[in-house]
Amino acid sequence: MPAAHPGYHCLDLYASHTFHRFLKSAARSPKETIMCRNEHFEDSNPSHIKHENTGTIRNRLRTLAIPFDLADKIRTEDSDMSDHGEESELAIKWGKAMAKVCEVNHRGLYLLLMSFYHQIDHQRRLLKLSDYSISDVQILQPFLRGLPESKTLTSEALVSYLQENHPEPVFRLVKWMQMNFGQNYFPPPDFLKVSGFSDDIWQFAVLNPPARIRDRFNAAVIQNNGQTSVRWHGTAINTLHSILQNGFQTEKIWTAGKPGVSWRYAFKQGARDALKAVRHPLYDYGILLGLEVADPPVPTIVTHLQADADKFMVRYVFVLPPNTPKPRATASRHIALSMEAAFREWPSEVKDGDMSS
Repeated sequence: MPAAHPGYHCLDLYASHTFHRFLKSAARSPKETIMCRNEHFEDSNPSHIKHENTGTIRNRLRTLAIPFDLADKIRTEDSDMSDHGEESELAIKWGKAMAKVCEVNHRGLYLLLMSFYHQIDHQRRLLKLSDYSISDVQILQPFLRGLPESKTLTSEALVSYLQENHPEPVFRLVKWMQMNFGQNYFPPPDFLKVSGFSDDIWQFAVLNPPARIRDRFNAAVIQNNGQTSVRWHGTAINTLHSILQNGFQTEKIWTAGKPGVSWRYAFKQGARDALKAVRHPLYDYGILLGLEVADPPVPTIVTHLQADADKFMVRYVFVLPPNTPKPRATASRHIALSMEAAFREWPSEVKDGDMSS
């Protein structure tokens, strides 16, 4: 099994250490869907995706790219952690494990932190998170702001942050992270990966969308006689959480047939300036979304109204480092075709969010 990107390991770590119900469900499941590529199948028909039945938690965790040694540790850990102190201790364990992985690439942690900045008040001073008081946010602000400035982030440093005089807000922050993002991002296996991007651009396959978004999208697909197309959308990094959790909320939604067209929307200067003012750790990064749209394919830019928002489903997230040049026309076309080809390989149970059968 090839080593996963450090950022993916970070996501897997916090999902694993804070979501025991999922692991208990995995352990009970007698049947699992594993996606693998049949290298000898030359036809482009999606039937080359092979389904194997297994009864082990190890195989489920392999599907989600969680390291085996971590999987063994999770399996032996007490999953009935109702005591409040034990929950706080779990948050510290999560921080230590995540920091160890992120020592090789600090951006893995920043990718998680970026989602906390998705809502900013009018003064652009404080985060606004659901179920958080102003005092909680004020306490956490120095903690979050200090991390991007760290030249070397060690597990001991992060644990010391978590063990300071405010462990409970930190723990609630960890839980909020997991509940909102713990099941969303996963590394695409090789046959679902979009080719043509440089190595420093991170790819994420988006699984388990909110049920209300999934159901509305499925209804739109049925209304469109089952036809969908692949489109691109560029956006500022602080809107990622809102789009994934609530869908598109703007009055107009622009999509393009090629990634190069949407590139500049991922780096809009106004959004960059606003995020820089609040010390967003990834203020100069951009987000490119790979969408499935319940519409026929169109090669040009299309302007959709809010009434059509149910037609969109985010399938891929591409994190663009600052100053990443827009791909040339030929490369942009190659990337677009690659995503279309990769998307055709998605098994239906993954698209529909049914990973239990």
